[in-house]
Amino acid sequence: MILHLAWKNIWRNPVRSLVVIAAVVVGVWAGVSISAFSNGMTMHYLNSQLDTYVGHVSLQTKTFNEERSAEFSLENVDSLVEFYSNDSTVKSLTPITLADGMIASANYTSGIQIRGIDTATDTLVFKTYQYITKGKYLSDSFKNQIVVGEKLAEKLKSGLRSKVVLTFQRVDGTITSAAFRISGILKTPNSTLDQMRIFVNREDLQKYIGGENTTHELSFRLFDANYAKTFTANHSPLLAKSDTLLNWFQIAPELAYVDSSLDLTLYIFMGIIVLALTLGILNTMLMAILERKRELGMLMAIGTSRPFLFKLIMSETLILSCIGAPLGLFIAYLNVYFTSTYGINLSGFTEGLAMYGMGNVIYPDLKIDYIIGITSFIFIAAVLAAIYPAVKAIKLKPLEAIRQH
Repeated sequence: MILHLAWKNIWRNPVRSLVVIAAVVVGVWAGVSISAFSNGMTMHYLNSQLDTYVGHVSLQTKTFNEERSAEFSLENVDSLVEFYSNDSTVKSLTPITLADGMIASANYTSGIQIRGIDTATDTLVFKTYQYITKGKYLSDSFKNQIVVGEKLAEKLKSGLRSKVVLTFQRVDGTITSAAFRISGILKTPNSTLDQMRIFVNREDLQKYIGGENTTHELSFRLFDANYAKTFTANHSPLLAKSDTLLNWFQIAPELAYVDSSLDLTLYIFMGIIVLALTLGILNTMLMAILERKRELGMLMAIGTSRPFLFKLIMSETLILSCIGAPLGLFIAYLNVYFTSTYGINLSGFTEGLAMYGMGNVIYPDLKIDYIIGITSFIFIAAVLAAIYPAVKAIKLKPLEAIRQH
């Protein structure tokens, strides 16, 4: 009976009811869309960093991790590769030879990290090769090739086939220099790191660094990046005392912070949306009570109980929310489906996004947890917004309300 009366009361004033429904629709749509966009932007940032420079897990010697000196390399690399290749959680891995040094052209000199890579396995762990804009990613056409970032190439004033000189430390502690030619220029989403890291063939770097099998890092790609913490916890006890396994949370703490703060940021956004929605519903329902003072007073005068009136008003609000929430979810789904398929182009902010390691096309990504959370928040907001008007109604004095014109 209460629901039947509540339904009839709702459509006695269609404009007011439609305002409440529209507020719920907009609240749900905004909450879902913002959550999907924020999650998509965060995932885009994390994946771009993990796929180009960080990796999921890294195996190094403890001393190299602390001192970054070329002499502290891994031992029994072939055995380690064979062992971890048989792990069901490891998708691929690649050995890397590292050296900190300088790069110089006739016009510019800069400090850089030199990464000696094996292209056959590196392309299975990292997607850096996908960002080549000119030339090739370390082809076999000639020796002493180097791939540099677009920004660094501009500072060096060097193009393809240009010669640059690398200076770095050998394993015996002496300093050596070697000439390399640029075979490729890349532009990843992280323009800052593009100016700090360059890529050479691992064999070429090992030749100059003074050790044929010198490997400073094994970088892993797991089937699930979220398993990185568990992987390092399970395998660390099996390592030699001189070695250490680092997951991406440890390698790049700033990425871990972004990942952990995502939910908090979204809940803050949702809090703002819910607050605005609550105030909107509260105002509309309160106006509805004031307009129906005489009617409510008459109902109480003929014996209608106050709890019945309280339930009636609460039911009206909940019915409006039950109409608005599915509509809002449907519109939000269409919005997220379209934008996640074609992306949101932020090309007007390309330079700013690149400084933070992000591309200019964002693909919203919606989690089911967010849908459940947002819908729950909306219903809680509707209930809270209806309580005060309902309490206001049951506190009316019948005689005074009947005399109201």
